Amino acid sequence: MDDNTSRTERKRKQSSFTRLKDKRRKVAASFDRIGTRKPIRRPVIVYGSVVLSLILLYTVTLFLTTDSLSRGESFKTTNRYKTLQIDAPNATVTFVRSTDGNVQLKLIDSASSQKRLKIGTSGNTLTVTGRDGFTARLGNRPSEKPGDYAIQVGLPSYMNQIDVEAERLKGMGLFAKTIQLTAEAMELNKIDADEITLTGRGDVKVTNLNAVHATVTADSVNLAEYGAKLDLAVSTIDGAIRLKPTKAAGTIAVTTEGDIKASDRYTKQKDDEVALFELSKQEKPEVTVESEVGQVTLE
Repeated sequence: MDDNTSRTERKRKQSSFTRLKDKRRKVAASFDRIGTRKPIRRPVIVYGSVVLSLILLYTVTLFLTTDSLSRGESFKTTNRYKTLQIDAPNATVTFVRSTDGNVQLKLIDSASSQKRLKIGTSGNTLTVTGRDGFTARLGNRPSEKPGDYAIQVGLPSYMNQIDVEAERLKGMGLFAKTIQLTAEAMELNKIDADEITLTGRGDVKVTNLNAVHATVTADSVNLAEYGAKLDLAVSTIDGAIRLKPTKAAGTIAVTTEGDIKASDRYTKQKDDEVALFELSKQEKPEVTVESEVGQVTLE
């Protein structure tokens, strides 16, 4: 009786073990089939709908976050944008004081009716791009097509950064922590910032410039009533440099193979390769002037 029972139990154990082995074989076979299964072919319309949805989302976002100005139109906002970027290689940009405490933009003149301004906003940054045609919103690169036009920019006094590239710059009232201007020619009045960088491919004329650090590079430079707390660097190749500092001019180091003319209020310290002139013993900003063969005049 005991032998029969033990045999039955052994058969049951063997059968359960066999069933477990079969189950494992089936699971392994199913995994093998999954690995060799052919990829699912989705219809082209699925991919097309995804691409179309992305394009529509981009277009809607673009039109909600940008504006386009044509001749005579202006941009009005109540947001206090603190960073302004203008990229309009063919434009004349005129700076004026803001009348409502915000950045104000106006396309006041255009030789071609196709000129547009694309205005984009992101956070506290306002970007302005000079473009052509009714599709101005759809691109980011500024137009290189010839055609003069003018932009009037009203600026408040709380700006953090002003970055402008244009054909010509004129006007007054630029106040910011950092100012970077690039143009063919500049004629500006009243610029005040911690960091000032002026790059002119032609003539640069500035009256009443005040900075902690300033760099001016152009074909010719004329700075009147300027002041630099720490340093000012002025450089040309063969153009004239004319400097008329305030009382706190400090020491001016001039390097040039051209003529140097200095008024009687300067005290000449040294005349080697670098000519040193001192105007104030109380203030000591480092003013460096470099012109290969241009004339330097210290008024």
